[in-house]
Amino acid sequence: MAKVFVSYSRRDKQWLDRVLVYLKPLDLKGAIDVWADTRIAKGGRWRDEIREAIGSAEVAVLLVSADFLASDFIRNEELPPLLEAAESGSLAILPIIIGPCRYEQTTSLSHLQTVNDTRHPLTKLTYAEQEDVFVRLSDEILSVLERPISDLRRELNREYEAIDNRFDREFDEIIKSATEAGYSQTESDIAYCRVNSQRHAMDEKITLAGC
Repeated sequence: MAKVFVSYSRRDKQWLDRVLVYLKPLDLKGAIDVWADTRIAKGGRWRDEIREAIGSAEVAVLLVSADFLASDFIRNEELPPLLEAAESGSLAILPIIIGPCRYEQTTSLSHLQTVNDTRHPLTKLTYAEQEDVFVRLSDEILSVLERPISDLRRELNREYEAIDNRFDREFDEIIKSATEAGYSQTESDIAYCRVNSQRHAMDEKITLAGC
């Protein structure tokens, strides 16, 4: 099940609610798991939960408005990792323009293709036209997830994560063993390189696959 992260301004909560309605059939089907900060329990470590949700997402939906662009938290905490993941190919970003705003003048975002025309934000559309946009969003999410490269990316990312975790464990063991046994720095470096080579091999595999 692919995770879909929704980034929005709290002032646009009503639009989030409508997006969730149109994505619910895909959720019930088991195709996606939609995550928004409304899932954070009271007293939860909300910053950590948001970071984890972003890190595991394959699709990000941005509900763009003037309030969205004015949000310091979105600009500083959510967009940087989302844009970095999109640049690496591990995440697809689907912006929806909620209301008139300076989206096209925002250099960090303007290169991203929007679900609806930037000249026709949701607030200027009829209810039926808004529904068309939300249906198009669900179709585009499915289109992204059904691409063969998405399956390959998920598989490679799982492999990478496994190697990355093993690397960290083995490196800690190498340092501990070297310290206890009084190994030379050269012997420790050789062992380190042996483990790290697996990590680089996976990096190259992901790069060659275009992921």
